[in-house]
Amino acid sequence: MLTKIVDSYLIFRRATGFTLKDDERYLYSFAKFSESEGDTHIVSNTAINWAGQSHSEAQKANRLKAIVRFSHFCRAEDSRHEVPLGNVFCGRHHRPIPFIFTDEQVKALMDQALKLTPKWSLRPVMYNTLIGLFAATGIRLSEAINLTFRDFTQDGLIIRNTKYHKSRSIPLHSSTAEALNGYLNKRKQLNIDDSHIFVSLRNHPLTSHTIYAVYYRLLDETGIYKVTDKSSSKPRPRITDFRHTFATRALINCPNSRDHIDQHILALTTYLGHAHVGCTYWYLESTPQLMRDIANKCTNFIQEKLS
Repeated sequence: MLTKIVDSYLIFRRATGFTLKDDERYLYSFAKFSESEGDTHIVSNTAINWAGQSHSEAQKANRLKAIVRFSHFCRAEDSRHEVPLGNVFCGRHHRPIPFIFTDEQVKALMDQALKLTPKWSLRPVMYNTLIGLFAATGIRLSEAINLTFRDFTQDGLIIRNTKYHKSRSIPLHSSTAEALNGYLNKRKQLNIDDSHIFVSLRNHPLTSHTIYAVYYRLLDETGIYKVTDKSSSKPRPRITDFRHTFATRALINCPNSRDHIDQHILALTTYLGHAHVGCTYWYLESTPQLMRDIANKCTNFIQEKLS
């Protein structure tokens, strides 16, 4: 019985734009578990026991939240379905501290990319351009992979169907547009039936796995992070840290007045494609330099009030 309701629930939610890949896996697993327990409707204790089978606390919380959403849908039609408490497990997500690249480190990675082999191929200049694009625009890895020729316009880049199923336009600095255009002139010389801007040696769209393999190699060769150094206490820089670096520098260069700060953060939220402004404010608390600036301004404000 629950399996059929899961079918209806997924059809309904997907019709409103949700993909629900994780929820689909969770719900069918839960339905199977409930039916093995002899339940014909959602029972809170059964849901908690099923969610508790996961190893991590965060995963337990995610599993239970999926059931809570599903149970509200079910209960609208049949009050015999119970709605489990959503706070049984502690699912707070602890974000890793971002690695902030220096200009010298970005340049080192771009220069090292030009030494990639085969030297006659598009590969060296492609990774050089890709790293520069990450640093100059803060776009996500998935967004870069999905870029096609039609997405590069006179006004900049068009990012289509992003993480939150929205599209946005990203203006490019003239130097970034010039570098990308230079790469595209070489890319178009490849006579392949694929419109993706970044392609592999086999002329297929790049995958995140392929990009990360090259990226880790470049980190190692430039000495920014030695992949073989297991004793290192430093976090390994991720590709998303280019995005963190872009956002952090944008906030550091933010105007000082309160009204300007609010407008600046709202604009940055839109530019980065964040679903909520809170995702952008997170950069304030995750960057030591920004926290020092905030602390100093608070101290100065209090001293001015007391004087």
